[in-house]
Amino acid sequence: GETDTGAMRAFFFVKRDFIGNDDAATSSRLRVSTVGDEAVTLAYGLTTGSTEKVRFEWVDGTLQATGGTVPAATLR
Repeated sequence: GETDTGAMRAFFFVKRDFIGNDDAATSSRLRVSTVGDEAVTLAYGLTTGSTEKVRFEWVDGTLQATGGTVPAATLR
């Protein structure tokens, strides 16, 4: 989702049930990089000009970042 100011957050659902966001803070540059059967990879645009990818999976009933760490809000 995106606010009027351009701040973005990822919203995750299992079937129709909302299970969480990627992070409590918003990001200025965020896109879906890869979608698989059991995982989604998000690409965060950083203030340094680079991109950080983080894979999220639904594991044992919880949303987990299983590949990488969400960059600090001050960097994204």
